[in-house]
Amino acid sequence: MTNPYAGPVRKIVQFSLNPRSKPNAFVAAAKAGEAALRQMPGYRARTLCHSQGRWSDLVHWQDRDCAAATAAALMSDPAFADFMAMIDPASVILSHHQVRWQKA
Repeated sequence: MTNPYAGPVRKIVQFSLNPRSKPNAFVAAAKAGEAALRQMPGYRARTLCHSQGRWSDLVHWQDRDCAAATAAALMSDPAFADFMAMIDPASVILSHHQVRWQKA
């Protein structure tokens, strides 16, 4: 039987910044954590988007196992401390999406 979770996954995290955070500082903090993210097994790419006060962080992973395995490590990594501190935790919505088709 084929594993329905095999193959590429997009982790989508939607959130708002806390009131004292500035968008430019937040983007700089996201960039500062990129080197640590690139070291995670299965990492492929990342896109940070913003619209009408909401942010979306789309992280492309090799598969669901890699996405899940790295979540705790990234949350506790000092390279992500500033980034995480700027997010309103009550606003976070996280989901994983199995890629069924994509065009480069």
